[in-house]
Amino acid sequence: MDCSILVVDETPQVLTALSAVGKNEGCSVTHAHNSKAALRALGTKPFHLIFADLKLSHLNGSNLLRRARSLNPGMMIVLMTGTYDTTLSMNSFLFEADDYLFRPCGREEVAMRLRSCLRRLEQERKSSESNDRIGALNEQVLNMLMIMSHDLRSPLISMSATLQGW
Repeated sequence: MDCSILVVDETPQVLTALSAVGKNEGCSVTHAHNSKAALRALGTKPFHLIFADLKLSHLNGSNLLRRARSLNPGMMIVLMTGTYDTTLSMNSFLFEADDYLFRPCGREEVAMRLRSCLRRLEQERKSSESNDRIGALNEQVLNMLMIMSHDLRSPLISMSATLQGW
């Protein structure tokens, strides 16, 4: 699956580290150093996944999440924070974040979260394709039944008239 990721964080080291993990997993990575740059990036192309710091200047991560969802409802969003506050993590899920990442964390943990999100995106894509195929098959069955009912109507009317005459 071709994957494009947007990484949003005001810390250059975090941008570099997360970008390296994404590229190592075969994704194209765009990074934004603040929420304004993230919104500009979101306006230029669709992303499959966003890693965003919960505490950003100008527009915090939860507000960025809402804006991102309005632009691309199918995008996966992982919110990150260095604050070990369960209220923050609970609120992130209320804001419909797909995952949550406490920092500092290792590259392997980031890679696992990334792969998990990519698997979910692939499952959703396959599910959507299956639903499209089922819809097309249903349409074909309905068309076939309409043709059959039309083709059978005349002989059935004739047989009914013959039987009524007896």
